Amino acid sequence: LHEACRGLHEGAMAGEPASLRVRFVTCDASIRVTEDAFDVPTRLGRAGLSEVLNHLLGTRDSARLFDFL
Repeated sequence: LHEACRGLHEGAMAGEPASLRVRFVTCDASIRVTEDAFDVPTRLGRAGLSEVLNHLLGTRDSARLFDFL
């Protein structure tokens, strides 16, 4: 779990909301999906967010591990 997200993850375990509103934004048109915000579980790390993004891209057969800020 990325250090910047550790507090969010720990907060969810302490009874705070179990989801976080996110938007996937990129300049790379080949991996662009909707920029609409939606909720994802706070327990998701890089692999989980990558799985969501691969699902949105329809790339399950050639799944990639993405970097997130």
